Amino acid sequence: MYILHAEDNDDMVELVKLVFCNLCKEVNIVSARDGISAFHEFRIKEKIPEGQEYSAIITDYDMPNMTGAELAKLIREEYDPHVPIFLHTSKNILELAERMDIDVVVPKDQVFDLVRQVMRILGIHKDA
Repeated sequence: MYILHAEDNDDMVELVKLVFCNLCKEVNIVSARDGISAFHEFRIKEKIPEGQEYSAIITDYDMPNMTGAELAKLIREEYDPHVPIFLHTSKNILELAERMDIDVVVPKDQVFDLVRQVMRILGIHKDA
């Protein structure tokens, strides 16, 4: 299973990967440094095996070149209206999530909660 993670902070990228690796080895995190790179990767899927799809997207809100909200809107309108999108942000924008077509908003300091939310929505069980 592949999850696309759009995040410009290298430390956060590594932390999210580490938590997923420790809780669920069936998940592979593919990182993109900004919204444009994430959109490009979602479209052409060059970082995952042929025939595979992204099961979900985790995105920061405030990134260079394209915000997480813009990324979500483009993906929903042009490619997949049903892929789960998780906004992982330090911004206080919970009230905007519905208008942004985001499934779940998780504060940036709650990485374990983010991973649990992704696993719950995708029906993934914690490794023993």
